[in-house]
Amino acid sequence: MKKVIIYGYFLLIGVLSFFLVKGASSLNMGETDINFRKLEHKLSDKEIIDAHIQKKDRMEYVKYYETVETRTKKFFGWDTKIDTIKIAIMERDCGCN
Repeated sequence: MKKVIIYGYFLLIGVLSFFLVKGASSLNMGETDINFRKLEHKLSDKEIIDAHIQKKDRMEYVKYYETVETRTKKFFGWDTKIDTIKIAIMERDCGCN
C-alpha cells in the first residue's frame, strides 16, 4: 500500500508540474510568430530543361523563394502555415572557366 501511495504522489507531482509549466509558458508567449525567409536552390540540368530555359555557357541558374512562416499558438503546440510570396529564376556567373 505504501508503494502505491509513493508512486501515485510522484506521478501526481509530475502531471501537475507539466500543466503548470505549460500554462506559464502559454501566458508568457505571444499569440502569433511571423518569420520571413529567403531561400535559394541551384537548378540541376533536368530542372533547367523542364523550365524551358536556354542554357548559356558559364552560367548557373538559381531559383529564389520568399516565404512567410506564420505560427499560431495552440494549447498543445503550434499551428504552422507556410506561404510562398515570390518565386524567381535568375542566372548568375558560376566563375568557372
